[in-house]
Amino acid sequence: MSAFSSPVVRVDLDQTHLAKIRLSGEAARMRHLERLLGRAAPEESNEARRTALCNRIRRRAAWAAELTTSADAWQEWHSELRSADDLVDEVVALLMTHLLRSDGLDEGTFDAAEALVDELTKAAGVEPLVLAHTQEMESIDHSRRSVSLRFPGSQVWDLPFLGHEFGHHVVDQLRHLEPGLADRRPLRDVAMSTAQTLAADGETPDRSVKHAEELLADVLATICCGPTYPIACLILRVPGDAQSARATSSHPAWRDRVATMCETLDALSDETRQARHRNQRQGVVDPLADQLLPGTRVAVSAGGEVAARQACKAVCTHRPGLVYAAADRAIHASGLLAQDSEPDPPDDVSVRAVLDGAWRWRMAHPSDDDTDVVTRATAWCRIARPSHTRAPTPGDRTADRTSEGTAEDRAERGRP
Repeated sequence: MSAFSSPVVRVDLDQTHLAKIRLSGEAARMRHLERLLGRAAPEESNEARRTALCNRIRRRAAWAAELTTSADAWQEWHSELRSADDLVDEVVALLMTHLLRSDGLDEGTFDAAEALVDELTKAAGVEPLVLAHTQEMESIDHSRRSVSLRFPGSQVWDLPFLGHEFGHHVVDQLRHLEPGLADRRPLRDVAMSTAQTLAADGETPDRSVKHAEELLADVLATICCGPTYPIACLILRVPGDAQSARATSSHPAWRDRVATMCETLDALSDETRQARHRNQRQGVVDPLADQLLPGTRVAVSAGGEVAARQACKAVCTHRPGLVYAAADRAIHASGLLAQDSEPDPPDDVSVRAVLDGAWRWRMAHPSDDDTDVVTRATAWCRIARPSHTRAPTPGDRTADRTSEGTAEDRAERGRP
């Protein structure tokens, strides 16, 4: 008798048996995922990230094995399913990004992006982020702890936008300076204050929370990247028409966001007692905004002012190293990027300084071909080493903090 004509064997399966079968499949999926991790995060990549993911996969596999003996296996399996899918998605996103990078399809952009994200997370003392890619605009996924860069995009010119996504990440991660208050999150307090201010001005509760998060992310990107972030926004993102005055349910109007970025540069000058931030706003960001948003610019909103002022104070107090303060190295880098020879990057240059230098060159040479500068800036980002110089705080005696600023501050008036 052929197998196709054999009588059907009936087996009584209850939820316990079904759970064991599913958990066996889950253990197999985790073993396969661990093998994929070898491709997604090879040994030469970020060791801490690879180790953390490997540990999570192994814990998940051990959990699946142990759960087969539990009387509540069926219920526990379903309650934990989402976390397993998030882990798989995180590894697969890392794998796809690695394949793009290893095949050279990104032309080094993802390496440069990862260097920037690593520099920012280390400066903030927060958990690392996995770099992924998207065909839309840059975004962050908190559940997967991943930040996505647009691909294909504008290569190195897009990198400042990762500062905005990092801003979303750091709000709930940045710890209080005092060890006894380490569970406090100063930037979360700023987000709440900003939302309350927006609500008092008439925004709905839902919009006020979402708009506050976006304004605060803009503020933090400006703190971390300096004027490079608002410059990149104005040149590559802000619509040059009536759309700049339109808010959405999730985002404030671009004109309000730009006003908040400008307020942030002023707040940084007030907090650090360095004139350069305000000088850069007056000399570079304002003229760009006037060109792009003629007749539609507005003063900073009450919510934007709260976000800018309180966030600058919080960062300067709890993590002053996050404040971008490497304009001197950026100026040096800008002069080297377009040289015909193959110069090495300036000593002790950070990724943020390389990006600042590249944008300085772009502003000074708007019509020039940028191919060589993009290639060199991308390579420099990959080998950059952040400066260990902390951001100046009130009371520092390392420079003359007069209203005129330091010599470098005065030079900034002529930027780029």
